[in-house]
Amino acid sequence: MLWKENLSFVKQFINQVNNELRKLNPNDALSNSQQLWLGFCLMGLLLSNSFCWAKYERFSLGTCLQSGLSWMFHHSKIRWDKLLVCSVLTILTRYNIKEGVLVLDDSDNPRSK
Repeated sequence: MLWKENLSFVKQFINQVNNELRKLNPNDALSNSQQLWLGFCLMGLLLSNSFCWAKYERFSLGTCLQSGLSWMFHHSKIRWDKLLVCSVLTILTRYNIKEGVLVLDDSDNPRSK
């Protein structure tokens, strides 16, 4: 594996998001394996600048397979809608942002719509 553990700010972010999830509904909190998987994916995004299971598998030097990463994404009982809300709330709170417009931009990807 090219990295042994997640960077401290990634761990801190995941903990804060998980705390927000618990505030909304304790049943929606992330399990330990979900937190590890999410941390792995965030580190993969940082290192590869893309969301690609094959690249993540290469970065892990084969310790995490594409099929396992994809399975966790598709079959895990993560409440993605609440995860997005709690992630945005965590960022807004952390940087004390009171107003603005949230825009998702993937224009550097030719396949984005």
